[in-house]
Amino acid sequence: MDEDDEEEEFALRHRPPARESLANKILTSLERSTFDVKHEDFLPEDCIEHLVTREAIQDELRINEFYLQMASAKQERIINWIHTEAKKVFAITVQCLAAQDLLPSIQRFKNKGFNDASLPVRNPRSHSDSSCLSPQTHEHFRPEIWGPFPLYNFYGNQWKYIAPVFSPNQYDYNLSSECIFPFTVDGAIPKVGAFSSVYRVKIHPAHQKHPKLQDVAIKEIKVSRGDDKAGTESAWETEARALEDINKLDHKHIVKCIAAIRRGDSRYFMFPWADGDSLRDFWDRTPRQAPSKEVIHQAILQLRGLADALDSLHNFDGGHTRHHVNEDQTDAQHQDVPEMRVHNELNELGDYEDAPNQESIRHGDLKPENILRFLDQETKLGELKIADMGLAKRHVVETQDRAHLTSTRYGTIRYEAPETVTAIQGRSRLYDIWSMGCITLEFIIWILYGNEELNSFYNQVKGAGHQVCQYFEVLESRTPMRAKVHRVVLLWMDQIQNMDPECSQESAIRDLLSVVRTKLLVIPLPPNRTRSFNPGPGLVPPAEGEQITRYRATASEFRDALDGILSKLKGWEFPVDNTFAEKVVAQVGSQALSPRSSTPAQLCERCIGLNFWAGGFAFEDHVHALQERAKVCDFCKMLHDVCGKGDAPRGRKVRFERMQSTVMMVGSNPLPVLSIFRSPESNPPLQIQLGQPELPKPGTDTFFKITNLWLEDCNTNHKDCRPETQKSLPTRLIDVGTLEAPKLRLLECREEKLSGCEYIALSHPWGDQSKHPPFTTLRKDPSGAGREVDKFKHAIPYDQLPATFKDAVDCTRALNIRYVWIDSLCIIQGKDGDFNEEAERMEDVFSGAYCVLAASRASGQCDGFLGSRPWREYITFQRGDEKPFYICKPIDDFSHHVLEGTLNRRGWVLQERALARRTIFFTESQTYFECGCGVRCETLARMHNNMADFLGDPKFPDKAWRTPSRALKISYFQDLYQQYSRLQFSRDEDRPFAIAGLEKRLQKAFGTKGGYGIFDDGSGGGLFHRSLLWQRGEDEVSMVPILFPVERNVNVPSWSWMAYKGGIGYTDPPFQTAEWEKKEIRPPWTRGGNEEAETTHKHIDMSLTATVRDFTVAGRLPAEVRLVYDTERTASDGQRPQCIIVARSKDGKTDRDKRHYVLIVTPMQATAARGEKLYKRAGAGYMPGKYIALEKPGIAAKIC
Repeated sequence: MDEDDEEEEFALRHRPPARESLANKILTSLERSTFDVKHEDFLPEDCIEHLVTREAIQDELRINEFYLQMASAKQERIINWIHTEAKKVFAITVQCLAAQDLLPSIQRFKNKGFNDASLPVRNPRSHSDSSCLSPQTHEHFRPEIWGPFPLYNFYGNQWKYIAPVFSPNQYDYNLSSECIFPFTVDGAIPKVGAFSSVYRVKIHPAHQKHPKLQDVAIKEIKVSRGDDKAGTESAWETEARALEDINKLDHKHIVKCIAAIRRGDSRYFMFPWADGDSLRDFWDRTPRQAPSKEVIHQAILQLRGLADALDSLHNFDGGHTRHHVNEDQTDAQHQDVPEMRVHNELNELGDYEDAPNQESIRHGDLKPENILRFLDQETKLGELKIADMGLAKRHVVETQDRAHLTSTRYGTIRYEAPETVTAIQGRSRLYDIWSMGCITLEFIIWILYGNEELNSFYNQVKGAGHQVCQYFEVLESRTPMRAKVHRVVLLWMDQIQNMDPECSQESAIRDLLSVVRTKLLVIPLPPNRTRSFNPGPGLVPPAEGEQITRYRATASEFRDALDGILSKLKGWEFPVDNTFAEKVVAQVGSQALSPRSSTPAQLCERCIGLNFWAGGFAFEDHVHALQERAKVCDFCKMLHDVCGKGDAPRGRKVRFERMQSTVMMVGSNPLPVLSIFRSPESNPPLQIQLGQPELPKPGTDTFFKITNLWLEDCNTNHKDCRPETQKSLPTRLIDVGTLEAPKLRLLECREEKLSGCEYIALSHPWGDQSKHPPFTTLRKDPSGAGREVDKFKHAIPYDQLPATFKDAVDCTRALNIRYVWIDSLCIIQGKDGDFNEEAERMEDVFSGAYCVLAASRASGQCDGFLGSRPWREYITFQRGDEKPFYICKPIDDFSHHVLEGTLNRRGWVLQERALARRTIFFTESQTYFECGCGVRCETLARMHNNMADFLGDPKFPDKAWRTPSRALKISYFQDLYQQYSRLQFSRDEDRPFAIAGLEKRLQKAFGTKGGYGIFDDGSGGGLFHRSLLWQRGEDEVSMVPILFPVERNVNVPSWSWMAYKGGIGYTDPPFQTAEWEKKEIRPPWTRGGNEEAETTHKHIDMSLTATVRDFTVAGRLPAEVRLVYDTERTASDGQRPQCIIVARSKDGKTDRDKRHYVLIVTPMQATAARGEKLYKRAGAGYMPGKYIALEKPGIAAKIC
């Protein structure tokens, strides 16, 4: 190393520590935007805040010697100005200039008022960039410092610092073409249409202020060049304004436009990203579907929301919903209103008018692809929202030749209404209702059969021409031109109505199909009588076979029809029943029902004048008006709270109606939003429920008097709730003694003489046994705690009982019953216990109980169920001399508190509720009593289930079996098993035991043999075959085999779903369409060649006798084959699956072409005693016979 090199190394080692410059910090903090083809860097807003601090500003300025010579006050003023007004300008300047030029430039900026609000500056090399905001750029930049290159450098660098921030307070964004979007694209292929492309992007968190916003959809409009550019811009402007005004509706079933963005010549809209894709995508992912109450309820609830959204659009009035508008008016009829319109080549009107003078908005292109799904954690379907309301596409279509399009000028061909070819005037808003009829019918087909059958429906409508066509046909010989509903559509609706078990008795699907037929897919439009000089559709004669002419419904009528279905689906009416309530008053005294605080409410003038007892009492109000009056009026405050829970937008008008003793909010949840109770001394002129605004404290004398009166009333008046014959007593009961001698002990019922045969049974959750070891009876207690059967026969220490058991004992004594049955104490637990024997007696235990106590609010043995309940909000109305009555927040919700509660998710509880003659449910909110005549509430209200609940029948399944429809009876047990298979167990091996009692009842009702979830009604009956064709549920990735402990002494066969953990469905042939295989598969209950069978499966070989055949599905066509394996299959399984034929379709084809319903099986290593090969089940499904080796004799086998 020479002398010069040594000096260089020495200087390098002894130089002062390098200062990390602000420019370097900024460089390392840049984020990459990946939205555009050329990726760009930008500095997030939050980085500017924590990088350009007062200290960082001073560090950069102090490099200049002149700054150090400044007075400290002047230094402080410069720093303050930069920190409060010009952080971005300062950061850009730091990157563009040398250190000595920084201070004079900043001083010039400060003197000229050039700060962050002045950005962006124009391109110094161009005079055409009109989107930038600084018309006098150069006067802010000292020319001796800012030459052409640094000035252009400032222009280029500024974009990194001014990426837009998207806020709920701003809708329009007018950006330069150089602006960098703070977006990252997820890499998915964008959805490209003829007129736009949609990208899924993430906005940097620092660049959006919308609450709960995750990914967004950026819809880029394809702007035409040349002659049509101005027209496209005009259409985009119109759409932007319309979407902004639609946002004012604030409707949760309409996708809101977050932003309308201009960036140079590009045009964008920003929407929330639908994480569930479209309704069409959802259907496509479910090739086979079995109807379930949950899916049906979700679908109707979401359709109801869409109908309400259409009603808001069709009655749009500057962002408010306008009621009482004649909805059959066409767009062409609004001639007296100044309006902006977009016309096509036929001079037809666009769907939007000038928003301030708007009377209505018609979507015009409703289809499953334009209904988006937003997922939630509670439902499978999620929330559906109407989307794609753009005008830009419709405007551009004007220049296209329709012959080359898959869509019409206004909508997709399949969902076009008949008036596209029959109307003389402009199109009505009821065009959308026809489209919703098409969608609703498709939804029904998907719910019942899945997407494969929906595609079959599409193909049949297309016919031999294989062209997409509408759901109507034109009667071409008629003048003027008329239409009728397509014959294939009518055929499918007839088939569903007459043949599907869901429609064989009163059901939500049957009602929904009726709405489609009578209100939606209806050709005639209501005659318009509003303007004699501009006639609308005239009177139309009735359709063939009908007495009256049906007219297509409005959106509000569609919504109201769905509300009616939902109220029936919810299943609850609230009939006034003061006969029982007056018995309570006589027993406990009127003072016990009076609230502790009965101060009359503070009311506004409007509420003082409300006459609740008027016939058809109803009133309307605006949400914002309620909010204002809530400051001075207790009732308005309660109503406003109700609107908040019902998601009513602030500007919307709401309507409240009294229905007997409840208040309903029209268009909201079908359950009451308020309850009305009269006091014992009041006597209104109509039937109002006598009740309790405040509940008694659990465990008090008043509390137990009410529960005793429930049982006494049921004993006296409900003959169906009485046991037909005296059941044998359980093996053991707990003697609770009496109030005078409250000693507890365990009894062996066969060994002791009991003072009576009435006992209480407890239904409760065991809880997390790892945290709280259960309190149980053992033969020998290894812990030394003395919890042994012999000791419990002498005495059970009350103070050692967990809280739930203490409460059960207290309730039993208060109900004047001597004995209680608690599973963990009356069944000896442990390996040497008698659980296996006692599990078979559950039918007798619960059906024989005087009453069942359900600890619905408890999560384990230690929780108890007699704890305090939340205070119920109510107000007292007492105006002048009138006697008080009470308006209360509703707490009478048996569905939510009980049926959907945590206790009812336990596997054992389904059987316990179904077998019980009556049950008292102790919930967090109140106590309920259920028997065969409905539900009584602790508030003294009564609830009645319109659609008789399958499991609420005290003589289960007597009510359900009254239907003459065999198909419906089969669907009952399938629904029951599907529900049961999804319930929870503390021990999975309980799965076949916890429903054994119900199985015995169902076998008796069907008159069949069977076991393990399979019924056998003899050769040719088909029940055995349908039972076998269970499959892994659509919501299950894989079923898990259950390992049964040896001590359970049970061998559940692989062909039973009870051998697995996980939910099930059924691969069902449509009713009356299948030939059942009689020779190649036989049940284990059949002996030899006759139909004699044992009724129990405990001591017989449970193998199916079957013929196994090879199959291969190579070269299969789409939708031809569907095989669902029970457990996840991998290449390492090493077993080639084979099949057993269960049924064939009855369609007159050759065996090769018929659909064959099969079990999938795989071979085991062992063979049977007679040499048959042994197999185990692996799945179920169907395929055409051509894929099965039908020409070979097959293999004689047993399926274990």
